[in-house]
Amino acid sequence: MPHSPEDLETIPFTTERQSRRTGNWRFSRPELAEEDCIMCELCIEFCPDVSIHQAESEESVVVDYDYCKGCGICAQVCPTDAFTMEDE
Repeated sequence: MPHSPEDLETIPFTTERQSRRTGNWRFSRPELAEEDCIMCELCIEFCPDVSIHQAESEESVVVDYDYCKGCGICAQVCPTDAFTMEDE
């Protein structure tokens, strides 16, 4: 049976966004060539850490490196190869 909105307030979630910060263990990070971004938003859809968002200009995306784990999925799904993975 689905939970009601009132029930959701009482469920103890195991993690909060603040506790999912990457820290200093990431080995690589995605770098975006904004001019190559076509805003297909596949990177946003597939990012397991929800660390990619639409930029304020709405012409490209931005990566929130506080939460990016450096998995490289964004670079793999990007149809224009706008992302490259750089060593840290």
